Amino acid sequence: MVLKQPTLLGYSLENRIRPRMEKILSAGLSADKVTVGISMAENKFQDWLASSQLRKQRKVDVQKNLHNASRSKMTYLEELLDMNETEVRTILSTMPGLKYVRSNKMFERKVT
Repeated sequence: MVLKQPTLLGYSLENRIRPRMEKILSAGLSADKVTVGISMAENKFQDWLASSQLRKQRKVDVQKNLHNASRSKMTYLEELLDMNETEVRTILSTMPGLKYVRSNKMFERKVT
């Protein structure tokens, strides 16, 4: 990290680096983010930390929603084709374009 931001050497380990590192890690952010937050004034650091946590949570929420949407599509395909998940995944691996079909009607046209 020092090579990435040599100014780290000028900050107090006990009063600046360690407390900020602890806050960054407790927020679930990567330790390398300390190079971003270390030089900020305290109020700016707190704002940055809050917005970084929010961005991270939004990313997690998007990934969960994508998984749920994907799972719903899988369930639909399993029921429509009367197959188990493994069989449907096998079909999808041979017909990758089906993963991107957005409506049931479009899917039915491609399959039938």
